[in-house]
Amino acid sequence: MTITATRAKARDLGPARKAYAGRVEEATGWTIAWRYCTNEQAWAFYLLDPCGDCADDPFYCWDDLTDYCQDAVDEYEALYHSIEPKLYDDLGRSDAEGGL
Repeated sequence: MTITATRAKARDLGPARKAYAGRVEEATGWTIAWRYCTNEQAWAFYLLDPCGDCADDPFYCWDDLTDYCQDAVDEYEALYHSIEPKLYDDLGRSDAEGGL
């Protein structure tokens, strides 16, 4: 099944990919965009810096993009979890002090 340009634009990134893109943006400040590459005549994932400029060559495979970004995401999340106290337990109950 081929993806037409209209369907691809409407579909954008799926929910799981949007969640991962959010993790990448939080960890690095870079965003992931899915655009049509006119040079290769194919859809590709691009890393955009905070100014919106393309970082490097596009990634034509999602797995290649995640392999490229995963170390930065893991380092950020390890650092964040070691510093940030856990305010909620696994059941969603808050350990934080009550408000007014």
